Amino acid sequence: MNLKEVQSKLREIKDMGFIESLRRGPTGVGYTFESLFGVKENNLPIADIGGRVEIKSIRKDSQSLVTLFTFNRGVWHIPQKQLIKKYGYVDSKKRYALKNTVFYNRPAMQGISLEVDEEKNLINLIDNDTYQILATWDVYVMSENL
Repeated sequence: MNLKEVQSKLREIKDMGFIESLRRGPTGVGYTFESLFGVKENNLPIADIGGRVEIKSIRKDSQSLVTLFTFNRGVWHIPQKQLIKKYGYVDSKKRYALKNTVFYNRPAMQGISLEVDEEKNLINLIDNDTYQILATWDVYVMSENL
């Protein structure tokens, strides 16, 4: 499925308006959306579309967060140890950790934030004080093979 086909399918689903969940419980919304999108349900730890894109869905008024980016060694500009030492904290198990939610246009407590470089099509995680780029995600790599 290419990007235009994905966009068309998303518009088609949106145009349906309210859709009652096909399953009760916490997996109902995801199951319903995947069914409408034409993705067969599976419990495999691989992405839904072409092995590269994972479909994410959430209830309208949910307070839950959706994970879009997880740790990927290839995106980081500084070593893990250095990153955790500088921006991390001591967790409930008395060890250094860095588990964080970062929003665009809203600095995180650790002094980091996301910046979008529209010219280069990149999303950068930056240090708010030094503007040092800590990690970079390429928009085209993230959307490749849609």
